[in-house]
Amino acid sequence: MDLVINFIRCRLFIEIIECLEYLHQNIPVIIHRDIKLQNILVVLPDELVDPMNRFIRLCDFGLATVHERSLMSHTSSVGTTRYMAPEVLEGRKYNSMVDIYSLGIVGQELFGVNIYEENRDSHPIPNLIELFNRMINRMSNERPSCTEILLLANEWTITAETINNVVTNMSEIRHIFRVNNQQPVDLNILVSVMDGVGHVNACIGLAQVLQKRGHRLTFVMEKAYKGQLAEFGFDEEIIEDINDDVVVDNQIQQQQSQQQTDNPKKMGEEGAHYLLGSGLLSGLSSVDKMHIMLKMPIFDKVLEKARLDNQKYMKIVDKLNPDLIILDEFIGRPALIYSGKPWISLFSGNPLFAIDDERTPPFASGFPTNSDKSGWLEMRQLGKQVFGGQALVKYNEWLRELDLPLITDSELVVPISPYLNIYGYPEELDYTDIRPIPDNFCPVDAFRRTDPKEFKIPDKFDNRDKSQSKLIYLSMGSMGSVDVQLMKRFVDILSKTSHKYIVSKGFLSDKYDLADNMWGQASVPQTNVLPLVDLVITHGGNNSVTETFSFGKPMIVMPLFADQFDNAQRIQEKGYGIRLDPYLFKDNQLVDSIDRLLNDKQLDDRLTMASKRMLKSDSIHKACDRIENLVN
Repeated sequence: MDLVINFIRCRLFIEIIECLEYLHQNIPVIIHRDIKLQNILVVLPDELVDPMNRFIRLCDFGLATVHERSLMSHTSSVGTTRYMAPEVLEGRKYNSMVDIYSLGIVGQELFGVNIYEENRDSHPIPNLIELFNRMINRMSNERPSCTEILLLANEWTITAETINNVVTNMSEIRHIFRVNNQQPVDLNILVSVMDGVGHVNACIGLAQVLQKRGHRLTFVMEKAYKGQLAEFGFDEEIIEDINDDVVVDNQIQQQQSQQQTDNPKKMGEEGAHYLLGSGLLSGLSSVDKMHIMLKMPIFDKVLEKARLDNQKYMKIVDKLNPDLIILDEFIGRPALIYSGKPWISLFSGNPLFAIDDERTPPFASGFPTNSDKSGWLEMRQLGKQVFGGQALVKYNEWLRELDLPLITDSELVVPISPYLNIYGYPEELDYTDIRPIPDNFCPVDAFRRTDPKEFKIPDKFDNRDKSQSKLIYLSMGSMGSVDVQLMKRFVDILSKTSHKYIVSKGFLSDKYDLADNMWGQASVPQTNVLPLVDLVITHGGNNSVTETFSFGKPMIVMPLFADQFDNAQRIQEKGYGIRLDPYLFKDNQLVDSIDRLLNDKQLDDRLTMASKRMLKSDSIHKACDRIENLVN
């Protein structure tokens, strides 16, 4: 019974942390300043109010205060003495970390421990003592954030799986948590995602929510991503580490292995360099770029790699025996979609790619929804040739070799799941004003991941005159940033403005310098940067657009290829930003667009309203409900 009680304590403590995380991720940040047991309520869950059926409510905000990230600190000595952080008691400056200290005291009371007396090794959850020690560290910058604590939850909690191993009647525990007996508490979910930073980030966003709902997630990844998913608390299966015992393709595998050893790549880097010489990073039209894609051996390479790895995926499925599979792939791997497990397609691009409807513009065209449709047919056929055509013929030949059912109900090789298909796009931008959402599709406002890397506005920007000098984020994505000449042009133009810039420099960050009014790194934690800036200049990748939109920031979208054209057009025609061609724009166009958006009060009000709706939206939890129901 002690094990069950500690399991319940762990679940309640997680809910308390999630409440505080919500406050600390708010815009602006809210510091509660009086976290204690008396201000934590346990209520009967009501799924109409909270779809996740949570028990915990945090109350009494009489001493709470707002906190602008990195720009404010506080000295008011308020709160309940027993729970006060040292910096509050001593009248020193403090920030949201005072809540973490108080939460560390609450945690000790909830679990009935005293870290000064408790023997770590004798406690049933030894890592919990270590966690409480970190939370009440005298140095506030050494305390973990709520997000970090939740990401490490597997290290300090008792899982439902552990309980299941020792308790025969799980229905009693499920009743305690008001979890529907038909809804699994701890699903084993396998996630397979293609090599691409945007695709991986979208999958992380969905996986984090599923993880918080008690599920275990394992990502199957290329070697370049090794360790990247573990940072978020996910399990990893590195495909190159699996011995598939296949002799036929041994020579090819040896060549690939040698290439990886001689020239190790960062995640997404190989694809970015490939694009640089393709002609896609140019001022050509969307139609011309689709013709280029038609000549590129994209699917030949993907199919060759999928053939090589299929037996490895079979081994992973046999080893993990997942309850269901989520994939964000250009090709449905037979080992996954014919595994006998329910599988879900996650579309991390514009919904035009997922839902082909003649009432909407063709995918990757960037055509206005109200434009002359005479050119739509050519572009739609081009798209089907690129993402179907010979690629589909070769894929079906492979399926025939494996004696598996062929794809006969689609013109595309991209997998459409008969179970469930999920895509990310805010309802303000979605095409539901033109076409309905098919029954087996589920929209999510945004796959907005939580990045464990904290971000502070660079010190050199602290003293700027905020009325005259705004903070702007520039990111052309992992693909676009490899065009160094383009990035240099941005630097030259923007250096002459009065604003300050945070720049995601990309893989080739060492190939160009930033101006004095700029700060940047090869990669920045985008979801932590976006709340701090006033405007975003982006290539229009789906994650960048939906994440920027969710934080209520105006954007200048400069599309390079594929669905970026569609996102740029949709933002412009819905009146939430401006579309510019990254290779054909004039210097003054970019500067004028920045000034126009920063001074548009009506736009700011509309974006704020959309952001507030998205922050309250339960669309991603509805998607998780449908995922969980599949296993039933």
